[in-house]
Amino acid sequence: MVANGKDQDLVDYFAFAHQEVIVFGDFVRVVAESDIYQIMMGLRERDYPVMMEGIQQAKITAWWDRAVDIIPANGGKGNGVHHILEKYQLDASQAMAFGDGNNDIELLQAVGLGVAMLPRTAFIITARRWG
Repeated sequence: MVANGKDQDLVDYFAFAHQEVIVFGDFVRVVAESDIYQIMMGLRERDYPVMMEGIQQAKITAWWDRAVDIIPANGGKGNGVHHILEKYQLDASQAMAFGDGNNDIELLQAVGLGVAMLPRTAFIITARRWG
């Protein structure tokens, strides 16, 4: 994981995982020469439309109100669950998942029993699907 700078929001975000933000000197080169699966950035919900303007192949997922993960449009936890269910020839009704943030909505909708654990927002509560 590399960063091109840091502010207090990013420091706080990394602190959830007990990690320190390391600013990489040659960030542009690393990005140009690497496969990128996810971009994390400080962003408030009111600024989502501006950030994603003209972008078709990516989407925002967020579990915190001060940062987002930008992932491939066909990625995400729900898509991952669909692939796992297919691989093991299971129906969604045979699966359950637990989530606690907005980034878990697709996950909870992809299974027969989606359980919101101490949800931080009302959005996650409405996404639950009980089997």
